[in-house]
Amino acid sequence: PARQTQFFAAVRRGRFPMVGDGTQRRSMAYTGSLVSALLLAETASAAPGQAYWIADKEPYELRHILDSVRQALEAEGLRVTSRQLRLPAALGTLAARADAALQGAGRYVQPLHVLGELGDTIACDIAKARRDLGYEPVATLVEGMRASIRWCLQRGAQL
Repeated sequence: PARQTQFFAAVRRGRFPMVGDGTQRRSMAYTGSLVSALLLAETASAAPGQAYWIADKEPYELRHILDSVRQALEAEGLRVTSRQLRLPAALGTLAARADAALQGAGRYVQPLHVLGELGDTIACDIAKARRDLGYEPVATLVEGMRASIRWCLQRGAQL
């Protein structure tokens, strides 16, 4: 998908912004883990009518995610810059306020929205899926990123 290839390309070139110190956390999920959870939910007696968060075991700090993507890109033979675009947390807050104002007027600007969220922790708890479905993630963050990068490259994406 375009959003994913843009993300990988921006990280590779040092253009993906780290807002603040990068300690804000994100839940991540590899596609294979999502498929695994769907298959488990299909046969779990507790699943009908329930909603589940599906992600890796723990959320990751943004700086760890970016380091993992760089590691995965390099492991797939791509040159990666060591530069990192760093933005003050206040800029993320300003972007979030501008995004809210624009959305209030019926406009959605994806880059502004994403920038406004980069300073936030967006994380979920997968305990219910583990308990009810027997769900466990099927790949580490780096393994999932490598598989995603390979998928993009096999389809001609310019990362």
